[in-house]
Amino acid sequence: KTLSFSNPGGLFDIDWHPVNGQLVAVEEDIFLIDIDRDRLLATIDDGTKSKGILACRWHPSGKFFVTGDYGHESEGGEPSCLKYWTREGTLLKSIKESKSEYRNISWRRDGKYLAAATDVLLVLTENGDVISKTKFDDNNLWGIDWNNNGDKIISSDQAGNIRVTDSEGKILQ
Repeated sequence: KTLSFSNPGGLFDIDWHPVNGQLVAVEEDIFLIDIDRDRLLATIDDGTKSKGILACRWHPSGKFFVTGDYGHESEGGEPSCLKYWTREGTLLKSIKESKSEYRNISWRRDGKYLAAATDVLLVLTENGDVISKTKFDDNNLWGIDWNNNGDKIISSDQAGNIRVTDSEGKILQ
């Protein structure tokens, strides 16, 4: 099966809904797709002037999803944001906690915490409250994921470093 819903620039990220055949996909806009019926449900303009949405993840409950964007504050545009959306595409909340783009996001299996890879390792509650911001060095983070137990986070950066931290971003020895 091949479907095309994007501009020629391509999609930056995509995620399955945890319960049904709905997808969220991102690039300059957000696409909500019913993969079972091969149809586009909605195209959402996230409202930023200079954008590039790099990451998207459904909450494990399937009730909402989060996107992480590029932002262009250094170029006079808007700051990078994490945005919480309803499953229908209504903006719930914007969180501006980074000086760099949000390159990757990952929910802990139980959905209580979200980790974000940016210029810091950011850990938030499912409601978007910041638990911790950990700056390691001047290298921006790229990859992020939780272990199965939800007590460790692994992150990778642009210099090729891999770090294992506790659930609040403190490096484990």
